[in-house]
Amino acid sequence: MSLSFINEPEGAMDALLSGLIIAVDQRSPSVSSLLDLYVNTDEHSSFEDTEIEVTGAHPVFTVHTDDIGSGSLLDSAQLVGWRYLILKEDKAILSATVVETDGKMELGSINQGRLLNPMLTSLKSAEEAEETQHEHFEIRYIELRQLHFSAIWLHGGSADYIVPIEDIHSEQMHAHTLQAEQDVIGILVKQQLLGSEFPEPP
Repeated sequence: MSLSFINEPEGAMDALLSGLIIAVDQRSPSVSSLLDLYVNTDEHSSFEDTEIEVTGAHPVFTVHTDDIGSGSLLDSAQLVGWRYLILKEDKAILSATVVETDGKMELGSINQGRLLNPMLTSLKSAEEAEETQHEHFEIRYIELRQLHFSAIWLHGGSADYIVPIEDIHSEQMHAHTLQAEQDVIGILVKQQLLGSEFPEPP
């Protein structure tokens, strides 16, 4: 079968592009990787279509440390926005999250963090995994901000998998591999008890 991005909410792509253009016009450091790809003339303002690619939207969910302490992760996850990756020559140069505020879609955050391309590696590994060959999975993104933990969440009709973007807890759980929810919860609880954090998410 396959992995897929969701049908983005109405207005999300418009909010993404208009927000990025505003950030570029303002020469924001958050979009430094886009500055050379933006054309602004008297006739038009746009990104060079041949230079960049935007992935489909993937919903962003967050969980709290209290949730994993009670043995819940996916069921406790709260939807907070829709995330896109901006690619140039098949490499991720930034992520951008669109949020809904008072019924209106708007650009919420932009990030050029170092974990963007490891996420692409995780997606590729997930697509090739045996577990995803017989069922369709929706691509989601989940994070536990208190521990700086982030992962891909593959949501299927009969199964869900978590794909860490980096090794968890001294390589007890390897990045880019499909993991069961309870196994991830166990490692995260151990991480919380040790009082340590993962690197900041992408």
